[in-house]
Amino acid sequence: MALEVDSAEYHYTRDAWQATLRRRLRLEAHGILVVSATPSMIRDTPHEVIAALRHLLTLGTTRPTPPTALARGHQQLALEFS
Repeated sequence: MALEVDSAEYHYTRDAWQATLRRRLRLEAHGILVVSATPSMIRDTPHEVIAALRHLLTLGTTRPTPPTALARGHQQLALEFS
């Protein structure tokens, strides 16, 4: 599972937006479930983002484990779900 933070500022150009879609396509082609959220969604409605993550974690338990992937240039976050 991956959380992708999509900001309008980064996607200001068509090329940047298409790069995001290509990256998401590659992740999903490897069986990785992707949750997309904007920075303001994470700030203003974190409970909705967490609910989506929890739901995908539940869905993921019925799927085969995809290969391990590490995002280059991004810090990996440890999330606690209780």
